[in-house]
Amino acid sequence: MDTVGITAEKVSDYSGTRFNAGSSMKKDDFLKLLITQMKYQDPMNPADNTQMAAQLAQYSQLETLNNMHETMKTNLVMSQSMNNSYMTSLIGKDIKAYGNSFSFAGKPVELDFYLSSTADAEIKIYDKNGKHVDTLESKNMQGGNRSLTWDGLDESGNSLEEGEYTFSVEAVDASGNPVSTDTFTTGIAAGITYEQGTPYLVINGQYVGLGNVISVNQPGEDG
Repeated sequence: MDTVGITAEKVSDYSGTRFNAGSSMKKDDFLKLLITQMKYQDPMNPADNTQMAAQLAQYSQLETLNNMHETMKTNLVMSQSMNNSYMTSLIGKDIKAYGNSFSFAGKPVELDFYLSSTADAEIKIYDKNGKHVDTLESKNMQGGNRSLTWDGLDESGNSLEEGEYTFSVEAVDASGNPVSTDTFTTGIAAGITYEQGTPYLVINGQYVGLGNVISVNQPGEDG
């Protein structure tokens, strides 16, 4: 952490300790410099009390900022540890979260979503390669949390293979104006993965952050 008001340009060499011009001074450097300055000051021309008080105040400020920085680092590590521990406890649980993925296991699947108001809704379903395979439609759906059942067939009535799928929802009101929507993913948390140090639950092949989790249940319980 750099000091305030004292730079290396003001210092040449004190008691064998050299500070190069342009370098930054740390807390220990500041204290060493201050002690050396007091030790070798001219008795006939002692340091100005006001200047000395200002330097001591700067050191106190530096010490306070350094302690705050260390406390923040400690709190961050503790928070990350608690967060990781909690997310680990979610493995194997039935999770509902914001997302658009689902697993198809050969049986009809409930696709959950939210409409901000009454609307005609169109749900498009995609396979793991992003290919559009089917479309569900519902007219005049009431606003709120809603769901539609997909039977696992494509638009031609052919059975599709089991695996991971995604869906999207588009909705318009009676005047043809867009209605805002949200989609939800529900499934078992299969594990945890880390992206740049941030943990994510793996649900239906998608990475879900803890902030996107809506509910947690034991497998088989209703959310």
